Amino acid sequence: MGAIDAATRLIAVTKDEGLVGIAQTMLLIVQSSLDGRIPETVERLSELAERQRLNGDTHFEGITYLNMAMAQRAIGDARGTLDSATMAVGLLESSSAGAEVASARSVRAWALFHLRDPKEARAELALSLAETNETIRMDALMEGAEMEAFYGDESSAPDYIAELRAMGAAADWAVRVTMVTAAYVALRQGGGAEGGGRGG
Repeated sequence: MGAIDAATRLIAVTKDEGLVGIAQTMLLIVQSSLDGRIPETVERLSELAERQRLNGDTHFEGITYLNMAMAQRAIGDARGTLDSATMAVGLLESSSAGAEVASARSVRAWALFHLRDPKEARAELALSLAETNETIRMDALMEGAEMEAFYGDESSAPDYIAELRAMGAAADWAVRVTMVTAAYVALRQGGGAEGGGRGG
């Protein structure tokens, strides 16, 4: 329970509103993962984002909206996810590093796929994949494979997995994560489960 202890201590010792917000968000996320009360967490994150807006904490507000979008995705609230992720992108583009914007775009892409707007979803995913941070790019490729397999064009999913393979040993863990997606696509297409992509 180290994360809970650290967040609780941070709240106790700091007067920085931004740091308090980060700690409160951490507590909300950890607690919801333990008790499953995600809708309540979304509501409290919304309240936190409003306080951050009033305080002018643009960056922290963007991070809170990103966390809210992820929580909404976890309960299948596509419209809520889209709204929160869109807010996160707008706020983080003006206040944050590209990696956080890319994460928000990936979540937004999921919502758009879920809401049957694959063209716009792929546009968002392409922007996320343009991120140079290797770990963020791996996440985007994993999510792209899953989105295409379950919501879009399943024949495109192996291409994302092939890109992961091309990243070498650093991406081995990510390739393993996509094994279920690759197997699903293979079963649907009546082939093997290697997920090698075009020409692979």
